[in-house]
Amino acid sequence: MPKRIWHSRGAGWKLPPNTVKVSRRTKWGNPFAKRVRGGEDGQATMTREMFADEYREWLTKETRLNRNRDGDLVQMRLACYPNMLGVPFEGRPTIAEIQSELRGKDLACDCHMSQPCHADVLLEIANT
Repeated sequence: MPKRIWHSRGAGWKLPPNTVKVSRRTKWGNPFAKRVRGGEDGQATMTREMFADEYREWLTKETRLNRNRDGDLVQMRLACYPNMLGVPFEGRPTIAEIQSELRGKDLACDCHMSQPCHADVLLEIANT
């Protein structure tokens, strides 16, 4: 079963076989992670659970369809939903991309293993 692994920055550490790096600087990075710090006096503005949840919603939220008053799905322009918490939807990885490129692979991230991480979200989407 694919799993999350810790991406060490130590000298000599190499990415294991069948592993994809999903840290912030990659296309898989969580754009909400930078919001963890930055409140008054450097205090956290979002918990790790919150930014993992925001990442899940950002990846999976339907931006092109909406329901009209009768409850029918109707086509909407992406411009109607330009961003989520200031992060644009344009350029986000699609579910199909996640599944085709990450399914069956371990995912390496810099987050501590004891804390929630966006890699857990990617694992869930890729392998369901």
